[in-house]
Amino acid sequence: MTRILVVEDNASCRCALSAVLVMKGHGIIEAKDGLEAWEIMQQPAPPELLILDLIFPELDGLNLLRRIRATIKCPIPYVIVLSEKGAKEEIIAGLDAGADDYLPKPFDSPELIARINVGRRKFKIREQCAGQVRELRLRGNSTDLFILQEDSR
Repeated sequence: MTRILVVEDNASCRCALSAVLVMKGHGIIEAKDGLEAWEIMQQPAPPELLILDLIFPELDGLNLLRRIRATIKCPIPYVIVLSEKGAKEEIIAGLDAGADDYLPKPFDSPELIARINVGRRKFKIREQCAGQVRELRLRGNSTDLFILQEDSR
């Protein structure tokens, strides 16, 4: 089960989105704005995936993304922006701020689920790489460890 933080200020949209994700077996945490989401991301074991709107008072989605990327290193969350801002420049700004994916509203539920599955595959690959690094460290093989670390960049 993937733990997903849904950051959406529109209560009906947040509820509908959460319902779709729960039906697909995901654990959901909800935040109504960027400040609440930031508090959640500061807790031990934060969610590994975020679905993030961009438009909030005080701490908007782009600045939240920048904070997350600047401070949260392990585990690195997978972030999907889900926003009414769908112009090419806005999509580029979201990706440049640190989003892994961007989906304009209105969204198609099967497409969103497919994009979440991409994030889940990335988690699995990251876990496999971390396991290989641990194994190489236990064996004391620094040459293989160096090659593996270089390949993961």
